[in-house]
Parts: sequence; structure tokens; C-alpha cells
Amino acid sequence: QVHGKVVPIEVKAAQGKRLTSLRTFLDRKPNSPIGLHIATRPLAYKNQVLTVPFYLIKEIPRLLESLPI
Repeated sequence: QVHGKVVPIEVKAAQGKRLTSLRTFLDRKPNSPIGLHIATRPLAYKNQVLTVPFYLIKEIPRLLESLPI
């Protein structure tokens, strides 16, 4: 949870996969401020989804707190 709201998490091991489940959750639950995507991709924030590479998993709380949500 972040600020008392549920943050959905999707983990992908391979690149090029779609975030179907995460995107569906965010579309159905507009009260969720952000989705979290853990993958081999670089750190990024786009379209309400924070992508975090595996090596930065321990920094997720700090990263979420730094976003304007």
C-alpha cells in the first residue's frame, strides 16, 4: 500500500511482454494511484506504471514515496 491505497505489482522475467493484468487492474480500480512493474527493463515511470529493475527492488518504498501520487 501507498498512502493507504493498493498498489498492484506485476513481475516479468522476459522483455517484450505486455502488462495486461496490471493495466486491467488500473483501468478497473481508478483509486489505485500507480502500478508497479518489476522487470529486467530500466527504471521508468510512464502512464501510471513505475517500472523497477530487479536490482532496485529494495528501493521500491523510497521510489514510491518520491512520486507525486
